Amino acid sequence: LGIIRSGLLMEVIEDLTDQAGALPTFRSCYYILRDSGEITETKNAYKKFNAALSDERDAGRFPYGLLAPTGGESSRGIPADKLEAQLQRMRENNIPPELIDGILKVVLVEKIGLIDTIQQAVRGRLPVASPAGMVRKEWASAWLLDLEYLAGHLGADNIEITYLGDYDDGGLSIENNLHWYEEQSGVTVTKYAVTPEQADYKFLHIDGYIASVRGPVLFGQDLREYLGLDDD
Repeated sequence: LGIIRSGLLMEVIEDLTDQAGALPTFRSCYYILRDSGEITETKNAYKKFNAALSDERDAGRFPYGLLAPTGGESSRGIPADKLEAQLQRMRENNIPPELIDGILKVVLVEKIGLIDTIQQAVRGRLPVASPAGMVRKEWASAWLLDLEYLAGHLGADNIEITYLGDYDDGGLSIENNLHWYEEQSGVTVTKYAVTPEQADYKFLHIDGYIASVRGPVLFGQDLREYLGLDDD
C-alpha cells in the first residue's frame, strides 16, 4: 500500500510507458518493483499487491486506464511455431460474430485454458474471452468497451454475457466487476450460466484443464442450445 500511495508505482508506470511507447501491464510493474527490492517476494505477494491497487482504485485514490488490460487469449507461454500455427488458424477462421435475435452474445470463461474448447463449441460464431489476469476491473473495462463498439458496429440491441467459471474469490470478483461496469457504462449484463444459488457442484475435465462449475454443464451442444445457436 505504501508503494502505491508514495507515488512509486506511478513512477514505474510512467517510466515503462515512456520506454515502450505503450501502456505497461501490472505484472511488468510488479517485476520491476520486486527486482529493485521494493517488494519482497513472498507467498501471494503478487495477489496482495493487486488487491491493494484495486482497493485504492475503488476509493478513487488511483486512476484506471494507466495499465494495459491483461489476458483475453490463450497464447501465453506457447512455443513460437505453435503460436504461428494458432495465429494462422485464427486468420483463416476470422469471421464476424453473428447476432442472435438482435443480441450480441458473448461467452466469458474464467479458466483461460478452456478458451479454445469453448470457441470450438460455439464454432467461432460468438466472441469468447477470459480475464486471465489479476487486474480484473482494468481488463473488464477495456473488454466491455470493445464489445460495446462491436455491438454498435453490428447493430445489436444489447450485449448478453454468459459467464462460465467457479465461485471462488476469483470467480466472484469477475462477476462483481461486470456489475461494476454495468453501473458505470449502462451496458446491460443480462445472463449468467452460473449463479451462487445453483447448488449442484460439478467438475469438468477437458483437455487436461479442470473448471469447476455450479449448475448445468454447458459445453458442446448444450452450450449452443443455451446460447440460442441453431446447428443448421
